[in-house]
Amino acid sequence: MNTITSDSFGDAKVTEYSHKKLLLRVGRQVPVGTTVKVRLEGALSRWKVFSCVSDVNCFHLGLELADRRH
Repeated sequence: MNTITSDSFGDAKVTEYSHKKLLLRVGRQVPVGTTVKVRLEGALSRWKVFSCVSDVNCFHLGLELADRRH
């Protein structure tokens, strides 16, 4: 399992959020299937990349919730 933390993206921006899906704008490509640890609203959670779409100067990551830890 390939796991990274959201801190490794540097200037990652959340562009859409629900309790089960997340869209991040990041500066580098991330392979589909990668697990990303994200801290949102004070809780650490694991998300799985289901899409990575290239844009002009960034990538848009589609993430789905894998599990939430409090």
